[in-house]
Amino acid sequence: MVIQKFNRLIRNKWVWGIFAILISVFFAFDFLFYEDRSNDKAMNGVGTLAGEDVDAMAFQNEVQNIRGIGRQRDWETPVHEVNKTAWENLAAAKVAKDYNLASNDSDLQNEIYMSCMRWRILGQQGQFDYGRYESFLRDALGVKPLEFENYLRRVITASKAMNVVPMSARWVAPLELESAVNDQTDKFSIRIAAYTDKDVKVKPLDEAALKNYYNENTNSLALPDLVSVRYIKIKADDAARLAKISVSSNEVFDLYDSVSAERYTTDTTNGPVTKAVGEVYAELEKELKIINSIEIIKTNILFRAYPVDSDNVVKAKDDIFKKIAKEEKLEIKTSPLFSVAGGKVVKGFMVSPSSIAPGCKDFTEKVAEIDPENVDTRYNIATSEKEVYFFEIAKTVKAHIPTFAEAKEIIRPDAVKAAKQKAFKDFVNSKRAIAAKLVATGKALDAKAIGADNVSTSMTFTVQSRPSFPDSMDVLKAVARLDKGQVSEFVSTANRHRGLLVYVENREAGDDGKSALIRSGIQSELGSYYGRSLGGKWREWNLNDMGFVTTASSSVTPEESAEVSE
Repeated sequence: MVIQKFNRLIRNKWVWGIFAILISVFFAFDFLFYEDRSNDKAMNGVGTLAGEDVDAMAFQNEVQNIRGIGRQRDWETPVHEVNKTAWENLAAAKVAKDYNLASNDSDLQNEIYMSCMRWRILGQQGQFDYGRYESFLRDALGVKPLEFENYLRRVITASKAMNVVPMSARWVAPLELESAVNDQTDKFSIRIAAYTDKDVKVKPLDEAALKNYYNENTNSLALPDLVSVRYIKIKADDAARLAKISVSSNEVFDLYDSVSAERYTTDTTNGPVTKAVGEVYAELEKELKIINSIEIIKTNILFRAYPVDSDNVVKAKDDIFKKIAKEEKLEIKTSPLFSVAGGKVVKGFMVSPSSIAPGCKDFTEKVAEIDPENVDTRYNIATSEKEVYFFEIAKTVKAHIPTFAEAKEIIRPDAVKAAKQKAFKDFVNSKRAIAAKLVATGKALDAKAIGADNVSTSMTFTVQSRPSFPDSMDVLKAVARLDKGQVSEFVSTANRHRGLLVYVENREAGDDGKSALIRSGIQSELGSYYGRSLGGKWREWNLNDMGFVTTASSSVTPEESAEVSE
């Protein structure tokens, strides 16, 4: 009936006549409807660089380049900082193009080969093995070869662009070089005052103190896209299940042949000795039964989860999942939020996927395959060596920075810890002033007078000799900056409950011969440091010199980028 009415309608000449008149009016008076769209690109695009429009895809590629790809992606760096680096990369790429420095196929092949060497996935005799390469990218990084190779091209081009910074910028001032050499070769005599925070007290943190901690640490609270699943866990090694499964002796012998050298062979003085198949038969038989049990459970669950009868499929989403859980006599659990992309776990807001499904190597991958709105893919299964997990999506949360209200109680323990560390540092530094007065008047450091747990005896060494004593690396960093008679500021150690003050009793000029031996190495290190430092400054200068205009989606200011991310 509806189709017949529609057919009559479209055959009506009056309807077509009215339609023709409307079209004519639109073209004749289009200036009345015209809206200036010259700024649309600025509103919806990513902006301009050196007066030219920037392709949105090119900008997003640079963002991906900075954050990384696959499961190792960085979600912690704030959006505006990533955007700023992306703009600098694009500006550097323009320079690279002008100097014909863009990556080529030879560069890409070499970098892929070197990456495979680092990952130890080369084939026999060091040959490139595409199968291993593709498998590693998929399993370890969660990316496809083309995606990884495009990423590498951008990295190579950015690296080449940095090489246009003049090498002469690596020049090191003679006085600075001599000072650095002396810091390594001079002979220091020191005493160390040690403190612990056992007696340091802090007041309970009020709302303002918590808010201040939140504002100072907002970036570290940034959350990626998160998901929670409802799941049941089925034990594949249940004795009752295994009792119903049989495996042939040939299967056991085949498994023994494939694993005996690795599992059951030990080296002795008389050569390698391998356990007989009879000694490990029961173990291997059970292993095969568990493998079969897992496959049986998977097949059975999927058969029930996706019934052929369409009338069953269109039932409420929870019906099938709850029905299977009831049939298996298992409790449905809901997981905490986690990220399928991997990366940093923000404590209190999310957990590691491995804590939900231990031993399931493909758990996050299987979760990512779920589409809750699609009846054919709304459930999935992941397996460990002895368990089968059947799950569906319970909740999803978009990437965001938690509000203060959300974060307040979660960050409280860390805020208290930070407040105590600051109080401890302030306490030790207050004792530094007392220590400095004592040594200035020629008096010896007294642990009681400066509130220390203890003061060491005198130790003499050179920084270059890398002496070994408690907290030596932390002490050496502090000592190199001090002259005779000076007391360091608070020196932190690997143990956050322990802090130090270092007093330099004496500092004598080092051996000229040793100084000469290390001078060129230090000069090279300083040159490399300044080269890297200048590289960052050049990138910023280069971007500003070209001139760039951002939009909200490509902003380099925290306020605008935060609005977009929300």
